[in-house]
Amino acid sequence: MLEIPLSVVGFGGTATTHILSLVDIHIVGSPYQLGMVTVMGGLNGTVHTLVATGVDDRTPGGKGTLVLVSPTTVDMGALGSLPSIATLTLEYVPEPGTLLLLGTGLVALGRAARRR
Repeated sequence: MLEIPLSVVGFGGTATTHILSLVDIHIVGSPYQLGMVTVMGGLNGTVHTLVATGVDDRTPGGKGTLVLVSPTTVDMGALGSLPSIATLTLEYVPEPGTLLLLGTGLVALGRAARRR
């Protein structure tokens, strides 16, 4: 399994690695995005196509999951190139400090209303 660094794929760019120190592999990635991406490539005359979709199911309160996708190509020189898709999944959970601040504000509003 080959790990694609976030610093390369997250911002776009190229990373180089080796297989058994014999073959240079160049991983070319684009910035992450929301929506659908398609990557096509071939290896030994066989065409491969990959499709991935980003998803944003966060609630108006900010809780939920955001999945970003990036088209990526793994180029192995004379061996050919293969398509790949990198995904970045982010889970958003309201911070306890934010909830405490919200609760304190509601208590203060309740006390102010009681005094009137």
